[in-house]
Amino acid sequence: MNKPEFPVGLLGAAADERVAVVPGSARWMRSTVPGVDRMPLDPAGDESGRFTGFLRFARGSRLPEREPTAGEEMLVLAGHLSDERGRHRAGTYLRNPPGSSPALHSPSGCTLFVKLGQFPAGDLGSHLVDTRRRRWARESSDQASEMPLHFFGAECTRLLHWRAGIGGAPVQHPGGAEIVVLDGDFADEHGGYPPGTWMRLPAGAWHRPRAGRRGVLVWMKAGHLPAASTDLDVPDRTAEAVA
Repeated sequence: MNKPEFPVGLLGAAADERVAVVPGSARWMRSTVPGVDRMPLDPAGDESGRFTGFLRFARGSRLPEREPTAGEEMLVLAGHLSDERGRHRAGTYLRNPPGSSPALHSPSGCTLFVKLGQFPAGDLGSHLVDTRRRRWARESSDQASEMPLHFFGAECTRLLHWRAGIGGAPVQHPGGAEIVVLDGDFADEHGGYPPGTWMRLPAGAWHRPRAGRRGVLVWMKAGHLPAASTDLDVPDRTAEAVA
């Protein structure tokens, strides 16, 4: 297996550090499966099947027959992913619980955001959500909307949409958060984050996010990261472009 090539400056990042990986700062790598490339994002991953990152399927590629997984959480970012349940277009959110082994393939090619081996104990639900067909719910302001995708215990996964310029107030994440910027952009006191950015905010971290001029659409998972530090002013590492 190829050794993960994490962005410069993130190789030593601890689990209780704020990490932001912007487009161009991490490289695609070949996987052991022909036609499938991977981009590891989280240096806290290990060799036991745990993985957070992007996968890219070339046209006609497929995963071979495999042993039951420890759980797969996926968001189709581009193209179409197929399995026994059908063909899933961009915007589809999938959860394959521990013990499952779906036959994933892509006749036309696709790009996914993937989290492997990170289901909490007891979370055995299987989900398939076409977010293009689900209705948005208004938050406290008419300028912000959310789309719940999955809840289990303290863990919450959803899509968030903020209109242009919304935000700026302090936001704290007691249980940590991960963010993937899908469209538009946002900024906080640490920098700006265009589409394709992945961010990990450790438990207790806070920031002041504000949507850009076109607004912002993000995938967010919160409440799933363990508390590893009592210092709320956690270190920050943002990967700059190295490609």
